[in-house]
Amino acid sequence: MKMKKIIIGVLVVALLAAGGFIGYKVYKDKTDKSSEDKKDSNSIVGYWENNDYGLSFIYTFNEDGTGEYDAAGTIMEFTYKTDGDKISILYTGNTVSFDTEYKIDGDTLNVIDSLGDDTLYKRISSKPKNNSSTDSSNTKKSEQKGTAGSNISIKDNQEEAEYQIKLAVKELLEKNYGSKLSDSKINVTKIYTAEEEEKVPALKEMNLGSNKVAFEVDIELKPAANADIIEFTVPNGEYDEKSGWVKEISRLGILVQDKNDNTKYTIENFGTGW
Repeated sequence: MKMKKIIIGVLVVALLAAGGFIGYKVYKDKTDKSSEDKKDSNSIVGYWENNDYGLSFIYTFNEDGTGEYDAAGTIMEFTYKTDGDKISILYTGNTVSFDTEYKIDGDTLNVIDSLGDDTLYKRISSKPKNNSSTDSSNTKKSEQKGTAGSNISIKDNQEEAEYQIKLAVKELLEKNYGSKLSDSKINVTKIYTAEEEEKVPALKEMNLGSNKVAFEVDIELKPAANADIIEFTVPNGEYDEKSGWVKEISRLGILVQDKNDNTKYTIENFGTGW
C-alpha cells in the first residue's frame, strides 16, 4: 500500500510538471507571437501609399533591402538600409543616396525631409494592380528611374518637385536675408501641371519645358533680434508679436532643374506674380 501511494505521488508530480511545462510553452508561444506581431508592426517592410495630390505614390520595401517607388505609375527601383530612425535610399542610376529620418506609428509611415516636414504614407496589404511594376503595359520602368538627379521629368514627380521647391526657396531666403533671418517655414500650396500652365497666360508665354515647374508657396519667417520687421512684412506679411513670426506671406515662382547638372535646382520669377 505504501509503495502504491509513492507511485501515485510520483505520477501526480510528473503530471503537474508536464502541465506546468505545457502551460509555460503556451505562454511562451503567445509571448513570442506577441513580440513577433509587435516587431512586424514596427517594420518598414511592406507597401506604403500616399494620395496627397490625388495621385498614388507607393513605397515598396522588401525584406532583402531592395524596393521600388511608384510615383503615379513611374517606377523607381532602389536599395535601402535602416539604422534606428534613419533610412538611406539609393535609387538605381544614382550615385548619391537619399538619407532621411522616418517614423512608424501603427499603419502610418512618416518620412521626414531635410526641412523637418512630414510626408505620411499608409500601410496597404498589397500593391494596386493598376500601378504594379510587373504590369506588362508599364513601359516607363525600363525608361525612367531614380529621383532627384535622374532622367525623370520634374513635372512627372510632384512629390520630388515639392521637396526641391522647399529646399530651393529656403536657400533663396537665406541668401536674401542672410543673418537677419532666424528661421523659416515653407508650405507648397500649388504645383502646376503642364495642362494647368497652358491655361495661365503668363505661364503659357514662358513656354515652360519638362525641367521647369510653376508653384505657389505660403511662407513664415522668423526675423533675427536685430532685423527690421518691416523688411519682412512687405508686401503681404503680418507680424505676430506673441510668436515672433511673420506669417501670411504668399509667393509664386518657377523651379528650374539645371539641364547640365540635373541634381541642381534654382528659383526664377520669385515674387507676388509672374
